[in-house]
Amino acid sequence: NSCVSDKGIHFVYTHNGGIKYALSRPDGSIIKQDKVIENEGAGCTLPNVVSINSEVYAIYIKNNTINVAKSTDLGDNWNTGYSSYNLINTNCNALVTLLEDDHVHITWSENRTSWGTDVHYVGFYYNNSTKWNYYKRVTDVESAGGEMPAIALSQDRVHISYKTSSLFAKTRDMYRSNNTWQSSS
Repeated sequence: NSCVSDKGIHFVYTHNGGIKYALSRPDGSIIKQDKVIENEGAGCTLPNVVSINSEVYAIYIKNNTINVAKSTDLGDNWNTGYSSYNLINTNCNALVTLLEDDHVHITWSENRTSWGTDVHYVGFYYNNSTKWNYYKRVTDVESAGGEMPAIALSQDRVHISYKTSSLFAKTRDMYRSNNTWQSSS
């Protein structure tokens, strides 16, 4: 996964169950590479990255939780215990993040307790390691659940898109004014 900031292009990637970080210039020249966030064999998957000023946040799955590692020096050193959020069930197969102002929108899909998968959403406020808000099982309106989530933003809504098990593309929106969810469409 990658993101762009005024510091360059940030990359996070898995390597033998660990997570590493790299930073490059827009022309592709490497500033730093192979900075270890989590050691090999740690059981990490689905890394994402967002960056604000000189802070970098790696967001990934480990031990059935969404983990947030924080670096305040552009990836040279990492606090891997910065924050975490327990998954609802197991077997997360997709994790998508999107930075906006003071928080990160996070959506993921994982197995249901019986059959199928569900798409979930939560907001993480990066300046407060304990502030996770607005959790929602987005596909609670779908009898067969959903997977392959994506996030889009508009002026008054957060849009979570997904694929249903019957292969329909749907979206469900959260109104920013009161954090309520509308029906899927």
